[in-house]
Amino acid sequence: MIASTSVATANDLRQQLRDGTASLHRRLESALDMLTPPLQRGHYLRLLQRFHGFHALWEPSLTAWLAPDFRAHRCKLPLLRQDLLALGMVDAAIDALPVCRNATALSSTREAALGALYVIEGSTLGGKMISSHLLGAAWCPQAGLRYFNPYGNETGRRWSETLRCLSEAAPSASPAILLGAQQTFGLLQVWLTGI
Repeated sequence: MIASTSVATANDLRQQLRDGTASLHRRLESALDMLTPPLQRGHYLRLLQRFHGFHALWEPSLTAWLAPDFRAHRCKLPLLRQDLLALGMVDAAIDALPVCRNATALSSTREAALGALYVIEGSTLGGKMISSHLLGAAWCPQAGLRYFNPYGNETGRRWSETLRCLSEAAPSASPAILLGAQQTFGLLQVWLTGI
């Protein structure tokens, strides 16, 4: 009985997060316009630079809330650097990119961090489509780009692990986790589209 209750609670949280962020998700997806051909190199490069600025401060801010092994497998900064180098940037220019100072606030509490994690890890599901779309672009390096498809064939398993991590939160934390997810979408909307 306890196991079925925890599964129901996890499903409730997942549904709350999906419903509570759906309009924000659509709005951001529309603003980024990553699937309308042809995807221009300059547009893609600017987005990667902004994502780098977000992850540069957000990823270290998770240290207090997520287990080191779980966190390490979700670090995307090295992939962003690889992609930026593959698109012609040099290390010094990458190191000089602006950072999203407000990203650390998304991990001010464990619940806020879990909400942000839901958004960032959830983006890897749609990222597979973006990654496939990139392969048709003449400017895309032959080896491909990794940020939007960081886990390859492991995407489903990693998402399941993320959902399991979320399910460990107490049911009373659901509103705070949802607020964290909503704030993450809001910050990304401003940071990524304010180019």
